[in-house]
Parts: sequence; structure tokens; C-alpha cells
Amino acid sequence: MLLGAAGLLAYYLWTASSSGDPFAFSEHDPSYYNQLGDGLLNGHLHLLTKPSPQLLHLADPYDPVANAPYRLHDASLYHGKYYLYWGPVPAVLLYLPFRLLSLGEMPDSLAAALFAFVGTCFAVALLRYFTRRYLPKTSPWMLALGTLGVVAGSALPFTLRRTAVYEVAICAAYCFMFAGLYLFATGVLERPYSLRRLGLASLCFGLAVGCRVTMVIPALLPVAALVWILLKHQPHTRRETSKVVAALMGPLALCGFALAAYNVLRFGSVTEFGQHYQLAGLNPRTAPGGSGTSPYRIRVGWAAVPRPPITTSAARTLVVPMSSPITPALVTEGPFSLTQMRVRWCYRVNGDRA
Repeated sequence: MLLGAAGLLAYYLWTASSSGDPFAFSEHDPSYYNQLGDGLLNGHLHLLTKPSPQLLHLADPYDPVANAPYRLHDASLYHGKYYLYWGPVPAVLLYLPFRLLSLGEMPDSLAAALFAFVGTCFAVALLRYFTRRYLPKTSPWMLALGTLGVVAGSALPFTLRRTAVYEVAICAAYCFMFAGLYLFATGVLERPYSLRRLGLASLCFGLAVGCRVTMVIPALLPVAALVWILLKHQPHTRRETSKVVAALMGPLALCGFALAAYNVLRFGSVTEFGQHYQLAGLNPRTAPGGSGTSPYRIRVGWAAVPRPPITTSAARTLVVPMSSPITPALVTEGPFSLTQMRVRWCYRVNGDRA
């Protein structure tokens, strides 16, 4: 296991650093999370980089054509300052401590690789836990192939080929989500319930939301399901049920409150993450459906995504050259194909128990 983990870490580090973004520990890294960390060190929630006077004097500074020569791309401009719409958790938990330890500034490529590695370790641990619990007759070679499927069937190698603030937020959310799922499963399925594991799972779910707010739905689903079961069936005393609910909801609610306060202090709104003030390839004030995750943009974006047929050829996702067009097939085909194969193997060996 240790040898496999070391190989996986080496592979992720190589993937992240071999695509034109080698690890460099400079004192002034212009990457966005490093800039946010520098701002936090100086007691600010905005970036220390100041918008150019030419940008601020435009008739409409959000006009993508007019602001193209001056903007900090995808940053949010509000009251003459730059902010980030990405969640602050990676900056607070990794970039800022790295800076405080006088190690320079954290390269995005290294941050993404570390988050991806930890997340994959928890994903593999979750697979192995479920296998031991529900499919104990699974042979070691099948479990090894299933582990390989989890590693090779994800989109992480593809994601790590170009690391910036986007990929760091994605990998960090992946990391905390799978950490939360592992802690949740091992805390719920054992008797008695482990309040410590459930509390840590809730905290990890909250941190995942603090990386990418879209994680709020997968974070709330397991928590809400268990709370509903507890309240409906009352398998324990009311006091025990209250402890479990508090462990499940408390840390997640605290993270939500902190994120809401973060938005209020920046934009004066609980639900404003900065996308209505984003400097990008469209004007957030005039674009159809506004900005962010409006129903209109979700519908249009989903309609534009080609959906190739799912096949059992997982190798295709591992050999696509970097010069090929980026298509959702690279993301969707591998995990589903490998999942299909794992289910077939488990069913063949374990019969009805699968």
C-alpha cells in the first residue's frame, strides 16, 4: 500500500509539473490563491493587486472588449478592488500556512497535486472499506484492479495537466468531499455511531463547499438522509439522536456561516460570491441569464455538451494526446466504463450479494 501511494504521489507530481508549470518557490508568485493569501496576511479580503486606472475609468469596466487590455482575468472587480469568486479554503489551509512557514509561495501545480493525492487516498480507502464490509469474499487481485480503476478512471490526471486557480479549487473540493464521504461511511455504518468521525465528516463537507460552492448539494445529501432516518425511525434515545444530529450539522453549519460572512464582508450579500462582478469574456451585467449558475446558463451549457456513448474501453482516456481537443468524453467515459467493469467482476464472484 505504501509503495502504491508513493507511486501515485510521484505520478501526480510529475503530471502537474511536466506541462509547462514546474514547481517554483518564489517570493512573489502572481497566482490568484497566493495573492489571496498575501491579502489575508495583510488583513484584507481583497487582492493586493490594484486595478489599473485605465480599467477604473472605463464607461463600463465589465465590458469584455473594453477591459481586455487592463483586466485581471476572471477576478471580480468591486468598489475599486479585486476579489476572487473561488472559495477561500485552499488559500487559508494550504497557501497561507506555506507562506507563514517561510517556504516561499505555494505553486498551483504542487497544491493541485497534493489535494488530488489526498482525495484519491480517501477514495481508495472508501472502496476498500465497502469491499471489506459488503463483499468480503472479493479476491485481492480484484480489489487491486478496483483500486486501479478508482485511480485511472478519474479525471484527475487530465485536470493536473494544466493547473491554475480553477484546478486547485476543483482538486481541493474533491479532496475534502472524499475525506468527508469516507469519514461519514465509517462513522455511520459502525455501531455505535462515531460522533468524532461524523463531526469530522461534516467539517470536511463544509470545507469542500468552501472550495467550490457547487459541492453544497453532494455535501447535504448524506447528512440530510441520515438526519431524516434518525428523526423518522428513532433507533436511539432523543438525547443520542440529538448528539448525532449536532455532530452532523454543527461543523457544516459553521462553515456555511463563515462562508456567508466572507461574502457579506466583501460584497454585502450572503449569496454573492463575486460572479456578478467578474471580469471575463462576457459582461455579467448584460449576458443572457446573468452570471454564475443561473438556470438559463445551466440549460444552455448542458445542451452544448456532447454526450458520447459509454464503452468499456477505459484505455482511451489514458492515451489521448494533449494536442487533442478537450471533450467531455475524457472526463465521463473512463469512470463509468471502469465502474461497469468493477460491478461485473463483483457480481460474478459474489453472486447475489453484489
